[in-house]
Amino acid sequence: MAQLRQALLHNPTEHGFGTELWTLKRVGMLIKRMYGVEFGQTQIWRILGTLGFSAQKPERRAIERNEEAVRHWKQNTWPALKKKPSAKAD
Repeated sequence: MAQLRQALLHNPTEHGFGTELWTLKRVGMLIKRMYGVEFGQTQIWRILGTLGFSAQKPERRAIERNEEAVRHWKQNTWPALKKKPSAKAD
């Protein structure tokens, strides 16, 4: 089990997966590769819990995001684009 824990501490891309996100399916594939055993997703979930892992939600921001540019846009550009209440013609 210690080998599996070590393997999971590396990025999934280092194990040949396309993105840097571990899923139950990918963990199951890794277990099968390492130990030749298949488990259902519920059991994989339990194994991960035993190893000290918990569910994580990925951040919904681009890695390349420039915080300073975003802050500048929000302070300067956005207020000019926001709709302003029009004067009622009564």
